[in-house]
Amino acid sequence: MRKNRDAGFNGNFSSGASHGRYAGTNNSLNLNYNRKKLNLFANIGVSTFKEYTDDHYDRKFFNSDNSLSSTILLDNDQVLNSKNLNLFTGFDYTLSPKSSFGFNLNYNKGRRDNDFMFNSQAYNAEGSAEEYGSGFTDGVEKRTRIGVNFNYLLQLNKDGHELSADINVLRHDQGSDRPQGNLLTDNQGQVLEDEMFQYIVPTNSDITVLKADYVRPFKNKLKLEAGVKSSFIKNDNESNFYTIENGSRVFDPAFSNHFKYDENINAVYVNLQKAWKRLQGQFGLRLENLEANGDQLGNEVVPKSAFQKSNTRLFPSATFSYKLDTMNKNTLTLFAVSRISRPNYGQLNPFVFEKDEFTSTSGNPDLNPQYQYRLELKFQHKQLYWFQLSYNRFEQLVFGVTKVQGERYINRPENIGTGYMILLSSGLNSNPVKWWNSNNTMRIARLAANGTVDNLPLTPKLFALRFETWNAFTISKTISAEAGGYFASKDIIGQAYTKPMFRVNAGVQKKIWSEKGSVRVGIDDIFHSWQYRNSSLALRQASYYMTNVMDTRRVTAAFTYRFGSEAKSKKRKQGSVNDDEKGRLE
Repeated sequence: MRKNRDAGFNGNFSSGASHGRYAGTNNSLNLNYNRKKLNLFANIGVSTFKEYTDDHYDRKFFNSDNSLSSTILLDNDQVLNSKNLNLFTGFDYTLSPKSSFGFNLNYNKGRRDNDFMFNSQAYNAEGSAEEYGSGFTDGVEKRTRIGVNFNYLLQLNKDGHELSADINVLRHDQGSDRPQGNLLTDNQGQVLEDEMFQYIVPTNSDITVLKADYVRPFKNKLKLEAGVKSSFIKNDNESNFYTIENGSRVFDPAFSNHFKYDENINAVYVNLQKAWKRLQGQFGLRLENLEANGDQLGNEVVPKSAFQKSNTRLFPSATFSYKLDTMNKNTLTLFAVSRISRPNYGQLNPFVFEKDEFTSTSGNPDLNPQYQYRLELKFQHKQLYWFQLSYNRFEQLVFGVTKVQGERYINRPENIGTGYMILLSSGLNSNPVKWWNSNNTMRIARLAANGTVDNLPLTPKLFALRFETWNAFTISKTISAEAGGYFASKDIIGQAYTKPMFRVNAGVQKKIWSEKGSVRVGIDDIFHSWQYRNSSLALRQASYYMTNVMDTRRVTAAFTYRFGSEAKSKKRKQGSVNDDEKGRLE
């Protein structure tokens, strides 16, 4: 009996662990089976991760004449413990020599436990302690996400003339339970405030995305691409606030609410490509229409409110690439594009959550998308080195802003105004010696923003530098080592300046079992130097200095193994067309 040469089973298994102050694991199994017209695939991943974050704030408050009014020192210590299960499976089936059908199922389930504690000291203008505070949050967040994808491909000829369609449906359920407690005493130990309360916050999201794409090559290296996409999103968010009195929960409608957000985006695009002997050009045009409704249902204390959003925008793009020599060693590319960055759904949620005694966070239902316009010129010599100059302009720039009410900071996202970035970047890939491969990237940028926060001007400007290096060293046929680093200069992060910081990573890898397996050990952030040190911008009669230390220095170990036949897996669609919408759930 003749063997079916198209049949084959293969896969790979990987298992990794890391340890800083706490441990984490990541394990995955990939399976693929091909037989005649059918391709089956599956991936299952299980991970656990525990990490800490320590924040220290030095907040100062001022009188109207800029004299010091008070100082608050605040320490936030947080330990996050997460567990995740992810399953991705499906099949591709060849219906005929010209058509195929596919189905994907993605199931994701996760839990995150949040152990948060804070301590505070409040000082008057003379530096004498007046109040001491402490508190905790024991939060539990659970998430379940189920998504399906149906896809169809019709190849109208062998030259790339094709029609494809996708249907995606996703259900996302998330809920958090956050018991919290605050204790405030004076400098004599007298209790001024002792309260316990609880947030119960269920969130449900339904996403449906429909997409169709058409590709038509013509003679003389001309190609037309066109497509349509429609997405339908429904978000239902509740925030139920309870005070704890004598061990019993009492519902408080004044701090509770119910917010619903529905969104429909329809888009159509066309893209035309043409290639000549040395010149290649591309022009694209995308039209998007948004229709959205938000309803804050309110209750007997909180009034109802609603908003509607409707807009239609064009997003053009163009690329021209020219080969400077007949050997195709040097290429010059001119690129222009306009883009939109829509807010995450949670950023539109108006609920206010208390983080600690002096800090609250909320969303912003009035938040609008951020628009980017980019013009870029790039020179590249083979795969060895490149230089790039770009100008980026931003409209309706989104910043995480802080407003001061008394001695409380209120954090939420806002459109603060406009901004620009002039970026000069370069890259070099080299082999200084036979056993050393080095990849290096450097970016120098001029950053500026022009806007207002709480009726105060916010106009930061600075030069920023980024440098990244990765180096691989071949020690033998089966042993290799790598070392890399990343440096970030002073930068703007929202309504703050952050000081320079860097990190260094290193590792060693050994190939085993006829190079089908490998073992790797390494260290991330060797010097534990990736620490944020931020100073505030444009706060009304207030300022702060903040340090942030995370569990970034970790020892890592990983094992990978490939098994099964070496038969080539049939090509299948990676991801799904609702990845943008899924990203906005975070």
